[in-house]
Amino acid sequence: MEGRAQRAANDLWGFPSLKESQLEAILAAVSGKDTFVGLATGHGKSLCYQILPNILLQPSIVVVISPLIALVKDQIHRYERSSGYKGVHLKTPEDILRYMNTPQDNVRLVFMAPEQAVSHEGRQLVQNPPLPIALIAVDEAHCIHEWGDAFRKDFKELGSLRALLSLKVPFMALTATATPAVLETVKSTLHMDKPVVVKGSLDRPNIHLQVKSIKSTKGDLQPLIQHLVSAERVEDVKKHLVYAGTKNRCMELWKVIRKPCSHSKRKVVRAFHAEISTKARDEILEGFRIGTIRVVVATVAFGMGIDIPDVHGVVVYHVPTTIGQLYQEIGRAGRNGDQACATIFYGKADFKQADQEVVSFAQSKGCLREELLKHLGQDLEDQPENCCSPEDDQIDPENPSHLNFIFSKRRNVENDENQENQEKPKTAYRKQRQDTGMKDQLIAKLKEMRDEWYRERPALRLFGPEAIMAEATISSISSKCRAIHCYEDFQKTKVKGVPEDKAEEILAAINQLFPEAPPPRGRRIAVARRRTRGPGVRRALQDISNVA
Repeated sequence: MEGRAQRAANDLWGFPSLKESQLEAILAAVSGKDTFVGLATGHGKSLCYQILPNILLQPSIVVVISPLIALVKDQIHRYERSSGYKGVHLKTPEDILRYMNTPQDNVRLVFMAPEQAVSHEGRQLVQNPPLPIALIAVDEAHCIHEWGDAFRKDFKELGSLRALLSLKVPFMALTATATPAVLETVKSTLHMDKPVVVKGSLDRPNIHLQVKSIKSTKGDLQPLIQHLVSAERVEDVKKHLVYAGTKNRCMELWKVIRKPCSHSKRKVVRAFHAEISTKARDEILEGFRIGTIRVVVATVAFGMGIDIPDVHGVVVYHVPTTIGQLYQEIGRAGRNGDQACATIFYGKADFKQADQEVVSFAQSKGCLREELLKHLGQDLEDQPENCCSPEDDQIDPENPSHLNFIFSKRRNVENDENQENQEKPKTAYRKQRQDTGMKDQLIAKLKEMRDEWYRERPALRLFGPEAIMAEATISSISSKCRAIHCYEDFQKTKVKGVPEDKAEEILAAINQLFPEAPPPRGRRIAVARRRTRGPGVRRALQDISNVA
């Protein structure tokens, strides 16, 4: 069986060989033993169960219980691309019944949320599956410990599925947060009897760790803001995840980061939380994956288990309550093995709710990596070159790799704001645009553009073109267009209802029909002269001008 597993990993997934920890977990599952898999993010946990249908002699399915919708979609996509089989995500009781009544022969991975798995229909599927069940895999198993008591209580009922299964069907629990407490909770909840425990090193040596105390939101995030503002191209902005504990804090940070950016840069900074639509979630995930989105400000659910390899930096703003959640968040960085950075900001108020392990880590004056691993139940074997920077620790400016860390040192907020004011280009003198008398043509042009945008969005066909931009908005733009020179002027002139993503096209239409007036240079020069001469000189100039 070991040979079949190695060949499948090489031929289908393209890995030269399986890691020792992966092979141990796979062989344990094939032999019918319960298995606890604790491997760091990016170390291939999902392959431990995905490979089973490809190496077993009898056609069978693996039931995967996962709490995250985005994770499931990502895994199915990767599994189908590699294995040649299909995966299904059973999101509702109707989905479960449909799959049972009309099963597809080539389906080998069946995903369900905990709530669906322990439902009446889910139990029916486990008891009478279309194909024999080879394994029940519980992904992100640390959620049993962290969410099971209050947030999603169905996690605590997963062990009851054992009564519906053959004795030969094992459970496999997988997590990157393999703390002793998580292990004990998972073993108890899933009724694991002497499970095979597979634990690799949880150290991520390519992630530089930094801890900073919170001073002010704008000042703390200024390095990232400056990086965004100063980037010549959107592609030059390094991908960052900024984690916030709540939706309100997420939106606050998003506004602070986004506000100083140009219109084009604002598009690459997005907010992600539980209340955004499914369409917006998919759009942000895909945009972040392919690089059209560069900074995501999110609550904890974003990124857990998502394989986006090129995240350069993670910012944790206000520490979470558990060391396991903190490890999950910083583990989103550098999954491709490149040098990355995790910056953790803490406020003293955070310590009232956080576990003592989190407090100990944040206040550590020693090696942060060693402290983190200690709370995860492991020892630090080798200290990497770019290891960590505890609070107020200085990063060596002589080290070239340190220059890539955006949050490399504490910045003085006052100096930052002064520098920001100095670096802001002086606003060009602008008088009103030329009065071409083409307001009617502008109105017609805006309506034509609006109709085109409306045709591109069939979902709005019941609401009409005004769902894109109201008649009142078009009228307001036409009457105030001579005072509108950039996106911010829509707000200054109190024009409401301008679609932000269409603002540049609207400005282009205004430019075409109402060109900018040239600045009155002579007058500005005269004013400048009067300000730089003494009273006597000013009088003389006035006399000369009068004679002239």
